[in-house]
Amino acid sequence: MVRNRAGRGLFRTSRALLLAAAAAGCKENLNAPPPGGGPDVSGPELAVRPGRDTTVDSVGTLTVSVAASDRSNIRELELVLIGAAFAFNPVNPADTFALVNFPIALGPLKHSSFQYYARAKDVLDHETVTDSVIVTVR
Repeated sequence: MVRNRAGRGLFRTSRALLLAAAAAGCKENLNAPPPGGGPDVSGPELAVRPGRDTTVDSVGTLTVSVAASDRSNIRELELVLIGAAFAFNPVNPADTFALVNFPIALGPLKHSSFQYYARAKDVLDHETVTDSVIVTVR
């Protein structure tokens, strides 16, 4: 009979450990999800440099930098000049960050001004557009 009692004690201990582990697992699942979790419902974050209206000399080029990031990957990144468009497409669909420099020759634009803005789309077709920037060429 001593053997049966020892066997029951081992079973009870194992059962108690399994129940404690299950309860600890349930307790852990009740925590709030980590920040940034859940579905992607917004467009990419987008930055353009220069990002404010500016005045430049008509010598050389103006390099406009456009950076975009999105956790569901960038599909398209575009700089739009009013009247013409430079497009960098396709961006590698596995990229969650893209940085592109667009050179704009300033010589032909002497004594005038132009506008540009940037647009980015992620693979889920969410789109973000920046405010337009006015460049005055001396």
